[in-house]
Amino acid sequence: MTMPRSKLLLVALVLFLGATGIRAQQGTLTGAGSFSCGAYLASRSNTVESDLLSDMVGQWVQGFLSGMNVQAQLRGDKTLRVIPDHASLIAYMDKYCRDNPLHRVYQGTLSLYKEIQ
Repeated sequence: MTMPRSKLLLVALVLFLGATGIRAQQGTLTGAGSFSCGAYLASRSNTVESDLLSDMVGQWVQGFLSGMNVQAQLRGDKTLRVIPDHASLIAYMDKYCRDNPLHRVYQGTLSLYKEIQ
């Protein structure tokens, strides 16, 4: 069974973007968090790409939030933040990116982390 051309292009784009990443304020950031909100929203409007992108971004956000929890615990914070379910994360990112199209997904993730504190 062969993969449709549009999915192959999406996979290639994702691998390229994930490999290039961006320079964040505190180190190197790669993966779905480096996507611009504009690119994220444009891909969300494409039904072929939308499910794959929401899975990838949702997993990246969950991993980032988990890492933030580990960092807080290492600093002595005993209260771990409850990480929202996948559907809630995607709804939050969709709204954040609509409101802030020039930002990056990681900025939306930081905003979410502040909200769940």
